[in-house]
Amino acid sequence: MCVPVHVTAATLDIVAAEQGPTVVFTGTGSIDLDGLLLFQTDFSTPANNSHSTGPSPFVIGGASEYDLYSGFTGYTPLATTAFGFASTGDGFGIEGSLIAVGAGYTSLDDIAFTWTVDAASFSSLGLTFGTIAQFGNNTITLSEDTSALPLPPAVPLPPALLLLTGALGGLVVRRAIAIAIA
Repeated sequence: MCVPVHVTAATLDIVAAEQGPTVVFTGTGSIDLDGLLLFQTDFSTPANNSHSTGPSPFVIGGASEYDLYSGFTGYTPLATTAFGFASTGDGFGIEGSLIAVGAGYTSLDDIAFTWTVDAASFSSLGLTFGTIAQFGNNTITLSEDTSALPLPPAVPLPPALLLLTGALGGLVVRRAIAIAIA
């Protein structure tokens, strides 16, 4: 007898947008905690939210208390540069082999957060777009918000085109005068 198993895939999408001299990360989605082991509850973090690229890379922001889960195997850091950021919304983080979610988070609940990095750009942060982590039924991605990209500057008309337009306009006026006189 086969028993159907329902597997839910969870995705957490982090979208980065350049807004003037600021980079804004917006995260939405969920995490499936199935298969992960509760490592520590009510873990407190310092008030500073940050991203590190050292031997134990991490990114963490949002809540002040987290539940940590192990059973996660590595991720690609968001960026090649360490940086601090302001954070609002739900708690979420990755530290080495641990996933951090706001204390009391229930598997597959919605997660939504915003991280803001002042005086930064994609290039200054060295962002790594694409899939940054896959584990269990989870995928975490970082993508670029292309709607925030500035439009290219308007291409000026070549001077010859302006002269041609003026010449054609002159011919039309001259022809109208000739018809009126005749």
